[in-house]
Amino acid sequence: AGEGFDFADARQFDGSYLASLGQVIVVSVQYRVGVFGFLHGGSLAYGNMGLWDQIEALKWVKRNIAAFGGNSESITVFGRFSGSMSLSYLLASPILRLGQDLPLFNRAILMSGVAVGEWALETKHYEKSSKFIQSLGCNEYNSSICLLEASPELLLSKAGYGWRPSLDFVLIEDEPLKVMAKGGFAKDVNQVMIGSTESDGSLCLLHWFAAKSDYYYKMISNKITNREIFQMIQSDIRTYQTGEQVNNFRKIPKAIFSPNKKISLRQRYIDFCSSLLVHSNNQKLFNILSENIKIDTFSYRL
Repeated sequence: AGEGFDFADARQFDGSYLASLGQVIVVSVQYRVGVFGFLHGGSLAYGNMGLWDQIEALKWVKRNIAAFGGNSESITVFGRFSGSMSLSYLLASPILRLGQDLPLFNRAILMSGVAVGEWALETKHYEKSSKFIQSLGCNEYNSSICLLEASPELLLSKAGYGWRPSLDFVLIEDEPLKVMAKGGFAKDVNQVMIGSTESDGSLCLLHWFAAKSDYYYKMISNKITNREIFQMIQSDIRTYQTGEQVNNFRKIPKAIFSPNKKISLRQRYIDFCSSLLVHSNNQKLFNILSENIKIDTFSYRL
């Protein structure tokens, strides 16, 4: 599952159709999200509890799937958006690379998401966690006990949003693409499929909707201007890309405003965001896996 690292509910995905069509056993995994899944700091150990939940769920499937008629030696893991980003973290994790446990899965399908940049990796986790802990009236010396005594309702009321995985150098040591470019990849995973859809860029619109921006309402009513689109694009690039990645997208606005395009500004903006958030990173991952890691790699775009 995946609706961002603040939200995810395995119940929203009904696996019965896939199970019957593909004659496979489908297991949906619920993992902790938000502050419960990605609080990191103070006297806490590693953080990234949401990803550790996924690993424990995969161990359970490995040990028990035979009892349901499944094959523990033929397991495919897949996820969309943050579920896919989580999978990219696992594929690059030292835990799976070093084979400290039995191979947890053999194949992976990444649907519309690779963990890249600060919007998928919290770089100021200690500051964020410390601020949250202080809001509860706790301090770094009693944080563990204080958090255990706090009610779930209180934790949620103080947590806010924007929780995401962070570097712990146990499960995550760097961005997945950087690790894989150096040859780091999960042991015994021999096939990967990477895909996206043409509407993935609508995620950018959700950002403007959440911000209650006039841009959003002008966009959906097709009243947006070239200047406003340009301002949105510049903001999106700063939000979702860092370092060299920013330079890679500087030429994109010119293509969007090309007079030869016979599609609406709204659709051009969605196409841009699809490339910004998903397509470009998918291509990078595809190239790394097929050329550096040299495993069977497949791609699709819907």
